Amino acid sequence: AYRERVVYEILTTEKTYVESLATCLEVYLQPLQAAAAAGKAILSEERTNVIFKGLDTILAVNKGFLAALSVRLVKWHPNLCVGDVFDSIEG
Repeated sequence: AYRERVVYEILTTEKTYVESLATCLEVYLQPLQAAAAAGKAILSEERTNVIFKGLDTILAVNKGFLAALSVRLVKWHPNLCVGDVFDSIEG
């Protein structure tokens, strides 16, 4: 029961993290980039790149991790492990 609570907490936390990263991209980065493209930059391109450096990569890696973890937990059994899902993360 304890292991099950732990792995589902990991899943819940990862979902929240991926949603937060996606929100950051959609609510902040994309509008800043659109404003810059329209000649109405709020921040310089350099500052925008510094603040949001790697956000798209981080989001992609974590979406992949979340998908792999979700697949594993569909057929969860206390004898299963999730360590290999963590090992599969590349970034």
